[in-house]
Amino acid sequence: MIHWLLTADGIKTHDQQPLDTPFGRTLVHHGQVSTTGIVAVIVNHTQIWNYEQEHGWHQLVDVTDQNIQLNCLQWVNDKLLVGTSAARLAWVDDGELDFIVAFDKLEGREQWNTPWGGPPDVRSLARTADGILAADIHVGWIVTSVDGESWIARKKGLHKDVHHVTAHPSKDGIISCATAGGWYVSRNGGESFDKYWDKSPTYQRTTAWFGDTDIILSSVSSGPSGYGAKLYRSEDWGKSWEEVEGLPELEDNINTYQITIDRDGRSYIIANNNSIYQSRDYGKTWKQIAEGLPKTYQIL
Repeated sequence: MIHWLLTADGIKTHDQQPLDTPFGRTLVHHGQVSTTGIVAVIVNHTQIWNYEQEHGWHQLVDVTDQNIQLNCLQWVNDKLLVGTSAARLAWVDDGELDFIVAFDKLEGREQWNTPWGGPPDVRSLARTADGILAADIHVGWIVTSVDGESWIARKKGLHKDVHHVTAHPSKDGIISCATAGGWYVSRNGGESFDKYWDKSPTYQRTTAWFGDTDIILSSVSSGPSGYGAKLYRSEDWGKSWEEVEGLPELEDNINTYQITIDRDGRSYIIANNNSIYQSRDYGKTWKQIAEGLPKTYQIL
């Protein structure tokens, strides 16, 4: 069952009803659930709130007046790591953002850029089964860390324009990247990457693993506009891919964090930013279960 929908009109329940929250019907674009069930979400790109069933909602951070945009979250045990604008990383600490100095001083930052000339971002975060952290720099490959404080730039074999970094949920050291040049995977914690993509076009926005298998889902289109967007599936570590069945003609990319893997072979995607499709067979076939939503960013 769908749990929560993060939308431009606040959080919706699985039956599309507004969830009662202190921040109301405000844009919520990203969230993550900890291993102990605590939910953390980014509200309006400037606030972080968490939810615990016994204690309800609590605001962790508010940077509204600090010219900072919050992009993505990663739970690291009971701590929360945040990726922000200007390609920075911070820990949430007692109501503040504690920016990681070593990350700000990382060698090679001068190579990070964007096609439009603006500053780069940390676009997505991931953590491998054995605890390696990975941050996607858009645009500037990825960086990794084993302790959250010291970081290493990783680019060997990897396309520079990474849109989403993910990690295999149950196998150590496996990091994958959906990039503007195809799908890449590292089997050594990001030290080096190999490209596994045999289709055209190669432009990808997001990818996800089924944790109890080596089955992968990945979205592809002809470019940033989303023209020709499709969803593909692989059962052999990306060596071969097949287009899934049951989706409509997509008018936009299935974007970063818009694939959600549930359990028992169930998965969900956000199509055209306003419809939900479900698969019950590890992504082979899909059926629409919701439509006419406000712009929807993620399913938790």
